[in-house]
Amino acid sequence: MLSKPASFKMTLGHSDSKTTQDDTFTLTSSTQIWKSKISWRITLAVFLTFMAVQAGILNVTISDVEREKLYGIEQIAQAAIAPAIDISAYIERKNPISDTQVRNILAKTPVKGFTIVDSSLNYIQSSGDLTILTLLTQESLFQTHRSADGDAYEFVFPDNPLAPSYYIVARVDSSNVQGQVTDYVIQSILIMLCLSGFVTAVLMIALSRWLLEPILFMRKNLMEASENPENPDIPTSPFNPNDEIGSTIQITQQLIQQNADNLRHLRASAEDEIHKLAYYDTLTALPNRTFFLQAMSDKMGTSANGQTKRFTVVTLDLDHFKDINDSMGHNVGDAILRGVGKRLRAALPESATVSRSGEDEFAILMPLSTDLNKSRDVAERIRNVIRGEPFKVFNEEFQIRCSIGVSTFPDDGREPALVLKNADIALNRAKEEGRDTIKEYSEDFDRAVQERFQMLRDLRDALENDKLSVHYQPQLDLKTGKIIGAEALLRWWKEDNSKEGGKFVSPAEFIPVAEQSGLIVPIGEWVMEKACRTAHEWKKKHGIEIRIAVNVSPMQFTQSDLVTYTKDV
Repeated sequence: MLSKPASFKMTLGHSDSKTTQDDTFTLTSSTQIWKSKISWRITLAVFLTFMAVQAGILNVTISDVEREKLYGIEQIAQAAIAPAIDISAYIERKNPISDTQVRNILAKTPVKGFTIVDSSLNYIQSSGDLTILTLLTQESLFQTHRSADGDAYEFVFPDNPLAPSYYIVARVDSSNVQGQVTDYVIQSILIMLCLSGFVTAVLMIALSRWLLEPILFMRKNLMEASENPENPDIPTSPFNPNDEIGSTIQITQQLIQQNADNLRHLRASAEDEIHKLAYYDTLTALPNRTFFLQAMSDKMGTSANGQTKRFTVVTLDLDHFKDINDSMGHNVGDAILRGVGKRLRAALPESATVSRSGEDEFAILMPLSTDLNKSRDVAERIRNVIRGEPFKVFNEEFQIRCSIGVSTFPDDGREPALVLKNADIALNRAKEEGRDTIKEYSEDFDRAVQERFQMLRDLRDALENDKLSVHYQPQLDLKTGKIIGAEALLRWWKEDNSKEGGKFVSPAEFIPVAEQSGLIVPIGEWVMEKACRTAHEWKKKHGIEIRIAVNVSPMQFTQSDLVTYTKDV
């Protein structure tokens, strides 16, 4: 079934705006149809096909028309010659047509000449132009001849009631036959062009109404969907949804709408997932460090009465948590982390923000109220939550302890990142002083951290610029008084602007810094090589072999292949 035109549907009770929209689409599509490549291809194909069929018919009918015109001339010639024949002349063997009649025939009819023979094909009379056809046999009675230029045509009309016992070869003027045939061809071509144009136009209008307009409408929908896939502006289809094309458009619009709904759903889901990944910890479902800092920025403002709100920031680290992971496996460790997160979230008020800021580190932001008006009170409450009951995982109980660092806003800083950093500094001090303790931030902690970082930079510079030295404490044989060995001792002379030009830094100060930073490994290797070279030089210069003892840090056993390196040195 063909789709109904849009104008037919407008009578079914559509609103004025809908009617205007349909009219606009019809006008727009009508102008686009004549610009459509497929429209012109269909039109050209139909037009050429129709012309080809008409040309084939014309080619067949041209010869029939020519024969028809020649037959008309034959009838005129027979009508002019046959009545002029004198039947009695056959008996007397005279010319059957008198000279006077011959002149009248040649002057007043298309006949240019003729030849008369009797029934035995004996020549009797010839008048006018000579004829080409020669009647020698009975078969030759059915011959015709036309001159090369088409101006003369010869035929035989045999015995007939008006002229019995005679056969006449007539030569007639056929010069106008070609013109008549040409006129027929021209007229037929004009009729073909008009008819082909009319049929093509009718077909074009039908196709535009029932096929091209729906295609253009559907194409416009698809282009709109491709440009704005999530919120396509798709107008209501003006085509009948009960036929093939209308139902196809309806299905297409439904698919476009479904695709838009799916894309919006996917975008919303993706945005939620991205938000979770960006701001939440996947293991505990708690906010992460990024969210925590943002929450601090949002909450650390001024109250309605203009006073600065006070908050405490608590950071905690589970003591010896790595030992649990290494001995019991990460599944147990993950379960404990989830348990700690749930316990903190359940024990603290809604106003508190609990986040997981590191592998086994948590950070809590909590406003200071009249009930808990001190940061240390908050920290004590959190420590009691962790130390309360053992954590049960896979029928095992684990007593967890934690180190806690505390800072207060705005006392210890007015920037969220600074307040959190200060809580971390306090946490590190708590771990350095034996763990399972609470430390509130102090500026002394910050200075100590800065001094440690400065010492680390200076120590690295001393190693790179050969400012370290090795002193040797001798080991003596008390019986002989000979040196039998020595202990290599690392010393660092640090230059400064004092009167002495510098001072020795105690190994008790810089060795822990080197161990914490991992710099102890290259320093220990340098001491090892220095001691071996010194022993070699003593043997070469003094001829004595001295065993040298080199102190080795535990970090060197875990971070380097000490045996292989010693052997290579």
